[in-house]
Amino acid sequence: MVRYIYLLLFSLLAVCAQADPLADPKAAIPVTPQDADLRVIVERSDQELSFFLALPVDQMEPLLGTDLSIIFSDDGKLPLDDFQRDGSFELADDVFAAVSGAVGGTAAIFDPMSMMLHPNASALPFSDPFDGILSTSVCGVFIAPEDQVPERMTAYYGGIFLNVAPNAPVQLDFPKTGRSAITVKLRQYDDSGFVGETTVALPDGGALVLFEPWFSRSQVALAYLLGLVIVLLAGFRFRQASRRAALC
Repeated sequence: MVRYIYLLLFSLLAVCAQADPLADPKAAIPVTPQDADLRVIVERSDQELSFFLALPVDQMEPLLGTDLSIIFSDDGKLPLDDFQRDGSFELADDVFAAVSGAVGGTAAIFDPMSMMLHPNASALPFSDPFDGILSTSVCGVFIAPEDQVPERMTAYYGGIFLNVAPNAPVQLDFPKTGRSAITVKLRQYDDSGFVGETTVALPDGGALVLFEPWFSRSQVALAYLLGLVIVLLAGFRFRQASRRAALC
């Protein structure tokens, strides 16, 4: 009997170690760290989650479903005079219009904070929340004429989810555009500081999890099953001990 209980226990551990059976099939898949197409910084506090994205401008259309004509002139150049006069804050809504959010598995609205375009020749640091705030706040940066094209610029975007339950998972759902999978490097922070970094492959039309609790639903199920096995094992041993005591 004990042998069968241990066999069941190890089988459960093996199954749950391989995959989460309740995971979203559209979710990004962990991959070996490498140069990322999209860089993401996440800062989680008790009731809100801020996120910052940095991606090459020429990748905005396939990733976000954004028509670059809302940013660039007909000649493919950045209308710098217009940007310097009007700014790019209001573009954030239009650029991310096809991207939706979810909190705890329920559709949720995130508020755009800002969007900025910077030349790759003057790349900004992008590794912590302060970098994210700086990159989406600094404007009036000099951009040489030859750098005012999509392939030589990086877009920096900031957004925020408000009134988020402390343990609720938060994700962004990207539109299906026919693109190939892209590599995403995600750095997470909370009130205590740096939490960790992961690199994932985001499929076309996939979901990028910005935050999830340290335990998953499958891990909770595993904990209940382990508890059941322990109770059964303890009961069996108690029964065996009672029998031996009766024989004495």
